Amino acid sequence: MFGRVKIEPGQYHPTNEEYQSWDAANVSLLKDIARSEYYAFRRNEEGLKSKALTMGSLLDCLLLTPELFKSEYVIKPLTYPSGVDYPSLHGKENKTWSGNAKWCKAWMAEKEEHGFKIVSNSMLEEVKKINLNLRRHPRANDLLSGLKQTAYVWRDLKSGILCKCLIDVVGENVNGLVDLKSTSDASQFRNNLTKFDYHAQAAHYVQGHFSVTKPDEPFIFDWVVVETTFPYDVATYSCRDESLRNGIALIDKWLEKYKVMEAKYEKYLHVVEEIKKIEPNARLIPEKYYYPISGEIKENKRVAYLKENPEFCIPPESSIYSGYINEDVEFDNYDINIDVFPYKLKNPEDLVSDLWTSGIPGGEKYKDQWEKLLKEATDGEN
Repeated sequence: MFGRVKIEPGQYHPTNEEYQSWDAANVSLLKDIARSEYYAFRRNEEGLKSKALTMGSLLDCLLLTPELFKSEYVIKPLTYPSGVDYPSLHGKENKTWSGNAKWCKAWMAEKEEHGFKIVSNSMLEEVKKINLNLRRHPRANDLLSGLKQTAYVWRDLKSGILCKCLIDVVGENVNGLVDLKSTSDASQFRNNLTKFDYHAQAAHYVQGHFSVTKPDEPFIFDWVVVETTFPYDVATYSCRDESLRNGIALIDKWLEKYKVMEAKYEKYLHVVEEIKKIEPNARLIPEKYYYPISGEIKENKRVAYLKENPEFCIPPESSIYSGYINEDVEFDNYDINIDVFPYKLKNPEDLVSDLWTSGIPGGEKYKDQWEKLLKEATDGEN
């Protein structure tokens, strides 16, 4: 739904960036949609640009795809030159690294701008200790000895939705699939299985493996769980048949919700495209949805008292104002961010009238187009 690249069913070995760009449903997106459509939309919009780094992602890179480390990560220096601006390296003296120092901020900003994730030497030392414990654990070591970062793309038979998954290890020494998990307490992993929907993730991976490879022999799904803090304990867990069945049922439920949102999202993209033709400068990236609970004119400005509607795709039956606004906000007639999304309207004409008189540049001139557009957007919704 949100992917930029069309992909055919099959088995692949992509980079993480390539995988994220594929237009197919993975477990993370399905879980987000199950929470709320608005949450899924915003998480997708912001998540693709996020530079946030966790120990888990660093661990995955160094253990599963170490060849990508230099192209994706950069190590933060221990010191920085004082009294000079970045990128100069010749200062009055070298001082201990400080995230608040101007030079350090500039260094980090440049690295992030170029797509690097910043790690510290202490994080790398911790990963070395974790890796050592993993190699010392006989079963974990066997489980991790396989084909790393295998992606499957398939079409779900029940829903018809194109799905994808990225599996940490397809086993060689052990006939099965393996997922590497990092945690604060490896002994509690089984108790957290349903809390974090790990069984649904396992079911999604198993369905992908079956759909693409069609194996003749039975196989197992295992988790290798490692603690990211001392003493870096390691444990392994196998997914039981009952957990897989429950996970498949949950995935099926999520896929049905995905189908509903996919239909709305496709309609939304059409609306955005049509609005851009009418008003190229319209800002149409949904932030949050609000609806006016009262309003008046003050000093030639429209003053709206707004209430947030947190459910994406399900605004109330009235005009929608969207943008960088909170309750009791004054905004200029020519600084209104208007989003139109297909939703139920008792009187679509009310919204059209409100749109073209609300300060959209050229709004009155394009009144006929707005009326046609809103009629298309609301057909079949009443």
